[in-house]
Amino acid sequence: MASSSSGVQPSTVWLIDSGCSNHMTGDRLLFSNLNESQKITMRLGDDKKMMVCGVWTVTINTQAGTQKKLHGVQYVPGLAHNLLSMGQLLTKGYLVAFKKD
Repeated sequence: MASSSSGVQPSTVWLIDSGCSNHMTGDRLLFSNLNESQKITMRLGDDKKMMVCGVWTVTINTQAGTQKKLHGVQYVPGLAHNLLSMGQLLTKGYLVAFKKD
């Protein structure tokens, strides 16, 4: 788990998760629209079950000052963090690099 003391609002922070199969957030306000027809139960890494209550596109701001659209983001009420699926990023052609500092 990552944390930040930069003063950034938690709803704008996205954590890269290598075990997460889909991008997901618990913040309904990040969606301009929401397809609520897709409701499924999913299981978190701690074996806790949560309900996916919709899927849509979310626009996120990058540290470089650009905006990126994430498609197929799952809305999971009660989810404490915004999660980026490393697998989905790699499938879309993004490069995920971990380096010192």
